[in-house]
Amino acid sequence: MAFVADTSLRDRLPEADQERWPALVTEWGVIEAAVADEVILPMARDNPKMMVLSRDNFIDHRREHPWIEDHPERFLAWQMNGDSIAFVPSGVKPEPLQRVSREKEDKLVHAAGLARSVLRTRWSCGDPYCTAAMTRQGELLLWPVADTEGRARCPFCEGLLAAIGPREQTKQLVLCDMAGAELLRFPIEAGVDVVIGRGRAIFGVGIDSLPSPPERHGRISRQHLLLRLRPDGCVTAVDLGSANGTRIHRAGAPPGDGARLEPHTAVTLGGHDLLSLARSVRVYVSGQRYPVGDDRTWSGRSEPPRTEIESEGTT
Repeated sequence: MAFVADTSLRDRLPEADQERWPALVTEWGVIEAAVADEVILPMARDNPKMMVLSRDNFIDHRREHPWIEDHPERFLAWQMNGDSIAFVPSGVKPEPLQRVSREKEDKLVHAAGLARSVLRTRWSCGDPYCTAAMTRQGELLLWPVADTEGRARCPFCEGLLAAIGPREQTKQLVLCDMAGAELLRFPIEAGVDVVIGRGRAIFGVGIDSLPSPPERHGRISRQHLLLRLRPDGCVTAVDLGSANGTRIHRAGAPPGDGARLEPHTAVTLGGHDLLSLARSVRVYVSGQRYPVGDDRTWSGRSEPPRTEIESEGTT
């Protein structure tokens, strides 16, 4: 038997118990960790006979530990019955990927102390030589980065940003290669269209400007796909007459190439639908709303990815 506790537990104990806690740690061999989950789950994964006693269903860890859903019988909670205690199933069950993303985001936002007010604000870069400042009056498409004092800075030039108003409802989109490797996360805001294409862009993502462009990215048209977030929270996609087309893979549909979008015709994306652009990259709606848990950053890049799409015609 092993006892694992968050290091923050001692601060939440009544004052009298705080004084006793060090002795209990020694007596019971308690393992203290900044995040107990990160100790408990690897221990249980490596020891199939171990049971986990917790009221946490570990939803935010389902991607790293898919075995959790395969063995719900190993997760128990406790229930008081008068003077006795009983162990009961904790309620672990399969969860939709959208909920897994949202749970992970909520914990990361809390742990990082991210200011939601910053993430819910539209920002402008005032440096006339900055890539971001040359588009849409300097309004950023990507998320700002924070300095050590918590101030919002441009992810391209690292200059201080100016708030230009509240950000409307947002959702986060994920761009990945055909094997599923993530390339970029970016927000889409209600009322602000985003275009994915190749080359320079007006307000969108230039695929060939990414640090590691996917194979066959040359098949993507200069203005390939327009994405829009409607006031009702639904994301729509429009193929802009691309040469090699866009296909949609609906959740639950049989495996295959999916259906090709009709040019200049909007389709609504479901939570688990995938768009395939010229069989080069894929796009889907993330369950997360904010840029947490992503090690990549554009900060400090001498040549940041271009994020404005010019009207150069469709190829």
